[in-house]
Amino acid sequence: MAALGSVLFAGRAFASQVDNDVFILGTCPDCLCDETKVGGPFVMCDEDTQTWRMYYYCRDSFFPKKVAPAFGTGSIAMATSSDGIHWDRYDGAATRGALFTASSDENAFDHTHVGLGNIIRNDGQWIMSYFGGDTSIPTELGGHPIAEGYQYKGYRCRPGIAVSDDGLSWRRIIGNGPGGAAVDIGDAIYGAFPSIVFTGEEYLLYYTSLSPKYIYWDTRVFSSTDLVNWTDRGSLNWERGALAWQSGGMVTRNVQRNPFPGGRKWMMSFAALDAYYPRYIRRIGIAESDDGINWTQTYDDPIFFPGEVNRWDGGGTAYPQI
Repeated sequence: MAALGSVLFAGRAFASQVDNDVFILGTCPDCLCDETKVGGPFVMCDEDTQTWRMYYYCRDSFFPKKVAPAFGTGSIAMATSSDGIHWDRYDGAATRGALFTASSDENAFDHTHVGLGNIIRNDGQWIMSYFGGDTSIPTELGGHPIAEGYQYKGYRCRPGIAVSDDGLSWRRIIGNGPGGAAVDIGDAIYGAFPSIVFTGEEYLLYYTSLSPKYIYWDTRVFSSTDLVNWTDRGSLNWERGALAWQSGGMVTRNVQRNPFPGGRKWMMSFAALDAYYPRYIRRIGIAESDDGINWTQTYDDPIFFPGEVNRWDGGGTAYPQI
């Protein structure tokens, strides 16, 4: 099957094979869990059935408006396709047709909402990285005040792991972090937008960390052999330093085996930000690595840019997947 590249911005998924400004999956006013917002798509081929699956996060009209209002997260749902272009929503067994919803435990790290990271298959299991928010409203962390825009319930996010036998019914892996999260994020405002990869010997978990001390979206890396106990490997490292268009850090990324002969072992598509207030424009780049921690940009410039100011992606581009 041909590969499909998806890019998310402003809560909608877009396929580059489709004519400009034609969305492949928008909100669905007559549907259930995704009637007001959709975002964070992750597309993969189910080799068993030779069909495409698009997992994504979404919100319905009942979702509280003051829970992490800028994220668009809520539940995780799925759509299926025979060609990667035309999609049908899947009616999941969770609330309002979702596949995966927030925890009912008020003390859980993901009690208020959940958002999708990515999904891999290994050793007969489907493994999902995701993130979720708790019930706290952060106002100060580590002695540093929190910007007013983050003083909402649900922004104190942490990454988690769930597994499945079929990619449809999911069960949480209770981690050692607060509230059952995979890891402890320390004094960061959030640890969100995770992704996971299996190296053949261990799992690497990446997530975005935002500190209240300064504006920089840092990518943290952890490793594990059992999906429960994680070792802190520090921050993702640029071997020749961050470029100007990456000076604000990285928001989202997707790591996979490098399909190009002669290259390094791993390839990462990522969305980086500049450090120019107030817009922090997001652009998409490509990088390579031998160990998954130390990376070199494949090109000096981004491979994909925002559209014109009045276009649907004029404010920035993110959530790349190749």
